[in-house]
Amino acid sequence: MQTRSRNTFTSIHTEGSLLPADLLQRVLSGDKDLGGLAPTDYHLPGNEKLNEAVNHSWNRLQGAWAAFQTSRSRLKEGDPGTTLTRERWLLPLFQELGYGRLVTTKAIEIEGTGDAKHRTYPISHGWANAPIHLVGCGIDLDRRAAGVAGASKSSPQSHAGRKTLFLGRQIMKDEYDFSKAKPGPVIPLPAEKTRITIRLDEDVIDWFRQQTETQGGGNYQTMINQVLRDFVLSQREPLEETLRRVIREELQNYR
Repeated sequence: MQTRSRNTFTSIHTEGSLLPADLLQRVLSGDKDLGGLAPTDYHLPGNEKLNEAVNHSWNRLQGAWAAFQTSRSRLKEGDPGTTLTRERWLLPLFQELGYGRLVTTKAIEIEGTGDAKHRTYPISHGWANAPIHLVGCGIDLDRRAAGVAGASKSSPQSHAGRKTLFLGRQIMKDEYDFSKAKPGPVIPLPAEKTRITIRLDEDVIDWFRQQTETQGGGNYQTMINQVLRDFVLSQREPLEETLRRVIREELQNYR
């Protein structure tokens, strides 16, 4: 069964529903009902176009990346490249993303509760109340590195996971009250949608996932729903009416 691709993006790949292709299309078309498309939304002067600001940041980061790669190629084997990575790439990147110049900070100590022990987490920088630890380009995120802060006792990846867990516990304990919380989805389903549990063959799911990836992103569950809907309509409509509907849809695509 063929599915019609609506993806028009060649340099952007999305997966899932967090950043669907139709949202990117609305951004591209300048949808006035979509927020975040005005210069004032990014604290830019009213006479500065958003595209010009984006191009300026993109060009600056391209130059920073090229310079960083050149310097990186000169590092000696085993050099973590921490200072180089921070000063030549990560700090400029955060700055262009709107974080400003990240400030250096000290390690964070968190008291454990229950079975959790007291832990100290090396943090290199901070932004507002968010701890940020920047490691060098020579550090493998999945392995320990002796003598490197944030990687000596465990891999940076696992270190970050535990740090987030403990910080989350403390922040939620101090700032949030869930005593009146109710179980259920954060965003309610549309009225015409029903949540069910269905068992599908693994190769069938893999096929739909591959189709969404080929189209540049999207939700494979939405595609399954569309295929089922097309089948239902095909059973309801006579063959002649089905052909007429398909022809009408194709003609609209060429107008």
